[in-house]
Parts: sequence; structure tokens; C-alpha cells
Amino acid sequence: MCTHDKNHAFAKAKKEQQRDLQQVLKTHITMMSIALGIEEVLCRLWV
Repeated sequence: MCTHDKNHAFAKAKKEQQRDLQQVLKTHITMMSIALGIEEVLCRLWV
């Protein structure tokens, strides 16, 4: 395996890792938004 291939494989793995991280963040943010939205609705119902 030459250095170029190694670097390419590393870059690809890094890119995939970043994409996974973005997906996790998006999911987390969506979940947080939903949770906050529900909380907001409940607060308005109680008042």
C-alpha cells in the first residue's frame, strides 16, 4: 500500500466519520426541538 492510497483511505474514513457525526447532531437537534416543542405546548396548556 503506497502512501497515496493510505492517505486516500484515511481521508475517506474521516469524511464518513464527519458525515456520521453530522447525522447524529441533526438527529439530536431534531429530538431536542421536538422535546422543547412539547414542553412549550404543555406549558401553554397548563397556563
